Amino acid sequence: MSSSYYVYVGPYLRLKVKKVDDITKEYGCVKINGPYLLPSIECLAYKKPVSRSSKFCTVCGSALEEFDKTIQKKAVDIHDILGEEYEDSLFRCDMDDIKEYEYWLPNHYYGVRPLSFSKDHGEREVTNIDKQAEISWFYERYNEEIILIKNATDDYEILWGIISYYH
Repeated sequence: MSSSYYVYVGPYLRLKVKKVDDITKEYGCVKINGPYLLPSIECLAYKKPVSRSSKFCTVCGSALEEFDKTIQKKAVDIHDILGEEYEDSLFRCDMDDIKEYEYWLPNHYYGVRPLSFSKDHGEREVTNIDKQAEISWFYERYNEEIILIKNATDDYEILWGIISYYH
């Protein structure tokens, strides 16, 4: 598998990622003290999910039980908010090293940008760009999506900038 490096210049949506606790049901060993364990030591398989067809722990031999497992999940997931109808309008660029924000870029572009690069050069001065006009275009072009996002959270901003990412 390979990845490519991209640089995007223009308006984008930045979403603050908030995490919430989500409790799920799991099935596994919940034994802390057992016949083969020292006092106050948990089983090596403690709260590690196993198949529901198993009846006893393969490490300590105790009966398996259902238990609550708390995991962190996103409070707001744009994929869930927008659904399939809007799945091609905005896309999330992967920046795994930035955990507190998600960056959503447009799948359409404003006008024609006077930026081009030859194979051997990677520097270009960014001038004569009307950032506010591009942000206004973003609001107009993605108005329906922004309304859906705004109904779910106020933790987003529409910004203009340069985003570099791998895909």
